[in-house]
Amino acid sequence: MLPGKDGIEICKELRKYNKEAPVLMLTAKSEEIDKVIGFNTGADDYLTKPFSIAELIARIKALFRRIEIDKHGIQDAQDKKILQYGKLLIDLENRRVTIEGAKVDLTVKEYELLVLFAGKPGRSFSRMELLNLI
Repeated sequence: MLPGKDGIEICKELRKYNKEAPVLMLTAKSEEIDKVIGFNTGADDYLTKPFSIAELIARIKALFRRIEIDKHGIQDAQDKKILQYGKLLIDLENRRVTIEGAKVDLTVKEYELLVLFAGKPGRSFSRMELLNLI
């Protein structure tokens, strides 16, 4: 337990000012509802006690990998004019989307949202941010 505030409150405050910082909750609360609240508050990962150091390190490394993808995703897309996320391929120059080679038909707004989300994997956006960005 944290003195004064719990992890949920701290996560809420952090997310007001920084939506991109990775958050890994380490807690004794292992009920499903606690995990759901943690994720809905903005946690990127949730680990309950007791846990092994190996698992903690693996989860931290996974968070850092996501940060690297997030940090480089947009620049790579601009340099290559292609954005790839798993089996999804977005040709930015021709505004074409394929999954495993199959063409995906999207509206203009759907395409713009997809480019935004694929370029910033793991990042959450508020409704207002989406309205301003798209």
